[in-house]
Amino acid sequence: MKPYSRKIPTSLFEKIHKSVPIVTVDLVVTSGKNFLLVFRKNNPEAQTWYFPGGRLFKNEHLLDSARRKLREETGLSGKNYRILGIHEHFYNPKKSYFKGFGSHALAVIFRVEVSKKENIKLDSQSLDFRWFNSVDKNFNPYIKKFLKIANLG
Repeated sequence: MKPYSRKIPTSLFEKIHKSVPIVTVDLVVTSGKNFLLVFRKNNPEAQTWYFPGGRLFKNEHLLDSARRKLREETGLSGKNYRILGIHEHFYNPKKSYFKGFGSHALAVIFRVEVSKKENIKLDSQSLDFRWFNSVDKNFNPYIKKFLKIANLG
């Protein structure tokens, strides 16, 4: 079955967020001992260093979603994808996708290897990117947790 990839109208997406958890993929992107984070433009987690990622489409396999999000958000292609774990996010209304109510998301976190030589092309979700080689004490606890699981922190 082909994934449903058309943009969901904002009013419908808001109703979905009010009613059910959203399934997402997040990517611990590595090149050697370095890892890539993007500086988020939009909520949730606006104005923070975060993993590239986003929601799973209906009928889309998790691995296909991870490949798509890597390509869409960074312009990169990866190899050796492996699942690191699952994390449950409960966003308060101030940091949620929509104002006025919190969001609930289940993130499947993948580790993926890329070539640092490839040019990064950010999409509209991010303002900047950076390759890191160590964990900053100010990173979100979620980021630190999965960098540690990936043996990067």
